Amino acid sequence: MAEKVLTRSLPMLMTPDETADYLSLDVNTLKLWRHERKEIDFVKVGGAVRYKVADVLSYIEHNTVRAIR
Repeated sequence: MAEKVLTRSLPMLMTPDETADYLSLDVNTLKLWRHERKEIDFVKVGGAVRYKVADVLSYIEHNTVRAIR
């Protein structure tokens, strides 16, 4: 039972390929952003790079240009 509660509170992680595909970006753009430490936060898991889904969605929200109504 405790295991189910723990996994629900863990952040969902995406690979650079998944993130690039989701954002319609080249994976090299994400690589450049990581090198420059800009745009989207990332997580290092051992030697692997991962993106929290919440950070990707936050990036989208912060870069949304609102229509004038």
